[in-house]
Amino acid sequence: MNHAEVTVACLQLDSGPSVSENLEKILRLSKQAIDQEQAQWIVLPENAFCHPYEQNQQAALNGVLPVLQTFCRENTVWLFAGTIPLPVNEKANDGSGAGLNDRSEKVYSTLHVINDRGEVVAVYHKLHLFDVHVAGEGVDYRESDTFAAGEKPVVVDTPWGKVGLAICYDLRFPELFLSMEKEQPFAFVVPSAFTLHTGQRHWHTLLKARAIDTFTWVLAADQTGMKANGRATFGHTAIVSPDGALMAELPTGEGYVTQRVNTQLPEKLRNHIPLREHRITTGP
Repeated sequence: MNHAEVTVACLQLDSGPSVSENLEKILRLSKQAIDQEQAQWIVLPENAFCHPYEQNQQAALNGVLPVLQTFCRENTVWLFAGTIPLPVNEKANDGSGAGLNDRSEKVYSTLHVINDRGEVVAVYHKLHLFDVHVAGEGVDYRESDTFAAGEKPVVVDTPWGKVGLAICYDLRFPELFLSMEKEQPFAFVVPSAFTLHTGQRHWHTLLKARAIDTFTWVLAADQTGMKANGRATFGHTAIVSPDGALMAELPTGEGYVTQRVNTQLPEKLRNHIPLREHRITTGP
């Protein structure tokens, strides 16, 4: 296997409330990307399997992961599985102490990474929750009413190198990406469901900024279309190079974008412009 390059497919979805319909569509598009584009990685958007999240769908969502693991094993593909809500109280059962009191009824917005043997090799819980008034829509978003925040950043090892994980609103926090950049990943994966209003103003700028901040590929799969709750998502699923070039984009509609990603380019750029060495740190 050539580990200097990896072919990535980022799916753009107009996910609805039906877990089974969303899952069927994801498997079909993923298989198409594998067969037609020789994709080695598949990246799904946030809320890929249920949008908007409804608590009464949790039982169906709990059955998604085994199906995805089988798919990855049978197709020899890595999957960055968007987000699957994971009840906090399930984590409490592992003895970690999480899931107590008012958190016990909430869920994590959780990104699972599944390797080509069908093994879950990393789990990331979204750190930054979207509690925002979007003035252009006149709408308040309150993710913390349903979701619990994660506890730590996650960087996963792959045969191609390290990959940093983030979800949607995380994109606005450069300190998160700088903290992961210390481990020298070659890519960040960012499943998203950006609102139409904020996406029009900030999406491309944020993707390019996070890439240039760290000289790292940004692989951003986004939701598209009007959702069942009447809220519109932006689309424009994109792959951005470590020097901020927009390499692939799907503005609207369902489908995917693909890109042959050079895993060695980030370190070449970091050697040319050694931001890590020049960065001034403050505080104790």
